[in-house]
Amino acid sequence: EELGVSFILLAGGEPMLRWDVIEAAGGMKNILFPIFTNGTFTWDKYMDLLDRCRNLVPVISIEGGREKTDSRRGEGVASVTVRTTSTLRQLPVQPLPGAAPRLAADLAPSDSLLDAMGFSRGRFLVQGNGLPTLVVPAYAEVLRVTEDCRG
Repeated sequence: EELGVSFILLAGGEPMLRWDVIEAAGGMKNILFPIFTNGTFTWDKYMDLLDRCRNLVPVISIEGGREKTDSRRGEGVASVTVRTTSTLRQLPVQPLPGAAPRLAADLAPSDSLLDAMGFSRGRFLVQGNGLPTLVVPAYAEVLRVTEDCRG
């Protein structure tokens, strides 16, 4: 913090295996920590920590394309279900290339799911077949970002 760093990416291997590092990062409230994880280490203690420490932002990664991911993790893992307080919707997702593979879903700025995510105070669930449920910590900016995209 003394150096003016406000963003540190935790990636490589499986960062969630290092509880000590994740817990220490959670204590640095003025630094944002995106954590690239395969989502298999989302134990209750992690969910509690992510709920308390809003500066920890999990990013779920996968291995390559749909076929490779499904063959390693189980049929249907390459699609996710998003649950908010008022909505449940399954979204098709596409693997994105890069050093840290990840999934992306395309939503139009006018999509009502974005409103549901925002009105749930930014807290929602992402569920994938064969993977633990990911509770995304509250993020107050969902509605602001959505409105910015809408113009």
